[in-house]
Amino acid sequence: MEQTAPRKSWASRLPFDSHTLRLLVIAVVIFVAFSLLLPGKFFTVRNMQSMAVQFPEFGILAFAIMITMLTGGIDLSIVGTANLSAIVAALILTQLGGDEGAGMSPALVVPLAIGIGLVVGSICGLFNGFLVSRVGITPILATLGLPVAALAQEATPEFEAIPGTVTLAAYTTPREAYEEIIPLFQATEAGANVDFETSYTGSGDQSRAVEAGLPADIVALAMWPDVERLVEPGIVAPDWDENEYGGIVHDSVVVLMVRPGNPKGITGWDDLVRDDIDVITPNPFTSGGAQWNLLAAWQAQIVAGKTPEEATAYLTELIANVSVMDRGARDALTTFAAGQGDVLIGYENEAIFAQSVGQPIEYIVPDATILIENAIAETLTGDALEPAKAFVDFLYTPEVQAIYGKHGFRPEVAEVLAQFDFPEPANMFTIEDLGGWAEARPTFFDPETGIVAEIFGALGREAA
Repeated sequence: MEQTAPRKSWASRLPFDSHTLRLLVIAVVIFVAFSLLLPGKFFTVRNMQSMAVQFPEFGILAFAIMITMLTGGIDLSIVGTANLSAIVAALILTQLGGDEGAGMSPALVVPLAIGIGLVVGSICGLFNGFLVSRVGITPILATLGLPVAALAQEATPEFEAIPGTVTLAAYTTPREAYEEIIPLFQATEAGANVDFETSYTGSGDQSRAVEAGLPADIVALAMWPDVERLVEPGIVAPDWDENEYGGIVHDSVVVLMVRPGNPKGITGWDDLVRDDIDVITPNPFTSGGAQWNLLAAWQAQIVAGKTPEEATAYLTELIANVSVMDRGARDALTTFAAGQGDVLIGYENEAIFAQSVGQPIEYIVPDATILIENAIAETLTGDALEPAKAFVDFLYTPEVQAIYGKHGFRPEVAEVLAQFDFPEPANMFTIEDLGGWAEARPTFFDPETGIVAEIFGALGREAA
């Protein structure tokens, strides 16, 4: 009797095995879960584009270790789990503790952050173990799964971009000032029923993000060129800086922040290149504040009678003494407040802010320093153009300029500035003394040929 061949199941006729099928199902479930948990954020064109751009970095890294992992069965997903636990703990610390969070006592928030981080890590570890031991997924897939899921959240745009909401993209240091100013504007006729979304990060990073598509109605950045770069792509009007104040909304100066009692006896720029001095300043390729800092240090040498070559040699010694380069000025202040370094180069307003929240910091205004001019402009691409323009105009009123002054910024409006007792350095120069930003930016900070890029290369530092 002729035997009939057993009928194949639908799964066996697929061009891949059952393990791959299970993996595809899990991937779909994760995708749907993120779409439901993050409505309007995860499954968007902008987020998919961002993930597509960033994923090759993970692919290159994974390929480098793939052979060893496949042949030896090494499972490094524990590293991803540990990283996720640390990220969760850090987010809780940021949101609930400290001056920028809810202000919860460290005695409560630290154990809470660690506990939640451990719980999240345990859950993810159990899930990874289930995938490898029960589902039968190759360890490398479990290893890559967690970073890809984390990447999806990392790629989520910072703004929800709710139609009609004014989106303010700013650099890090004026956060507290805008937290006070925005409610005042909303109490005016022009600001009634106007909602705001805000984003704060390093000026260079913020400018590049807006250029790349981050929605913004207003950009408040650390320096003129970070706004000017948005003119060519049509995001900001060519005449944005042609108002009475040249597009500058407030000022500051570069100062040197030291420990209480100034234990290292720092009095000026010359002390920063001593062998026993640990300097903190942000990365000049991500932070506008850092660019002001290094330009102040270089030009102070010129004011002291040194040649450009000698000033560059000084700058090399100074950068060699920098132990930490954060991405933004506020991050650098946090690093210094945590105990790292002997001196922090930064904004005068940051020093005043640190003192106002009880940080044990003193500061020195060098005899020769630069006038920092911070720029602002409304964009052409936002969907709240009228209230955005009204808000920018509101920032120049005496009431708001006085709020800037209260937060340590030097008001741009002369009559309001006269109400404050800011120290006057003996030799205060401006960016024009360095040829203006059109000359100073490429000369010092071109990532390939700039003076600072060459110094970074000679010292073995990464530009960003």
